[in-house]
Amino acid sequence: MNPVVISTIIAAASFTLTIFSAIYLNQRHVDKLIEQLEKRFEARIAGLAQTIETRIAGLAQTIEARITRLEHTMDARITALEQNTNARFENMEQIMNARFEKMEQVMNARFHAVESRLDRIEQIAF
Repeated sequence: MNPVVISTIIAAASFTLTIFSAIYLNQRHVDKLIEQLEKRFEARIAGLAQTIETRIAGLAQTIEARITRLEHTMDARITALEQNTNARFENMEQIMNARFEKMEQVMNARFHAVESRLDRIEQIAF
């Protein structure tokens, strides 16, 4: 074989081996970078998740406090309205009872007058 051909084959083989070695090393380096990026990403996601959970917990507490205040306010308003309504109904009941008593007295007086007239008529007629 010709020494030029042999040296060309050896040079091509070493060039190919060098390229594949460089690709292999480059791939290992890229894998390490991707692992580092994954770790950073996971750390950021964990931090973000914790921040979001903290904010959601704060919002839940705020909403719970607002709902509790609203319940207390509504209970107080409903109680006041109930007391006011009961007082009004009691007042109306007293007024109605007084009016019915007056009507009953007037009606009893009229019935008494009619009964006395009927008694006179009966005495006269019989």
